Amino acid sequence: METLFDLDVQVQVIEVNASATFITSYITCENMCGTFL
Repeated sequence: METLFDLDVQVQVIEVNASATFITSYITCENMCGTFL
């Protein structure tokens, strides 16, 4: 059975992954837009 701590860690990992994905997408978009303009 998972403890509250384990669940909290899972949530933090998900948030970190979401942030990394967002940042990567933003940088990629910025590079693409910079290339086209």
